[in-house]
Amino acid sequence: MVILLTGLFTLIAHWLACIWHGIGNSENRNEFGWIQELKKNLNLNNNSTGPDIQTRYITALYFTLSSLTSVGFGNVSPNTDAEKIFSVCVMIIGGKSLFHVRVIVCHGTCRRTNGLVLKSPRVEKQIITVNYLSLWELFCFMNL
Repeated sequence: MVILLTGLFTLIAHWLACIWHGIGNSENRNEFGWIQELKKNLNLNNNSTGPDIQTRYITALYFTLSSLTSVGFGNVSPNTDAEKIFSVCVMIIGGKSLFHVRVIVCHGTCRRTNGLVLKSPRVEKQIITVNYLSLWELFCFMNL
């Protein structure tokens, strides 16, 4: 299950990195876009076409992963309105995704712990029911 979740998270990060790269390409005329800032940070001269595709993709993937798992580090930052809107969406997706992963892991841990500690099936059923209700209440609270 963890491998499946990791693979799904990586796939989502890849798709978001491709979208981030597309936004950067569409904002290429703007001197404040993230690709232009990357060009300045790499000290490329004005006559060059900018960073190569590998550098742009790695930077885009780095940005999306840091935004999905936290609020980013600031060394690659959104500067234009389109980049800022996309960044907000990535942070929301990351927060919701990590919440669901935590619920799944917590549910599995609670089930294993209850099965090991308790000998009575009736008591175990009551505790698992309470755990389901607690997770459901937490899920409903986070979706407000």
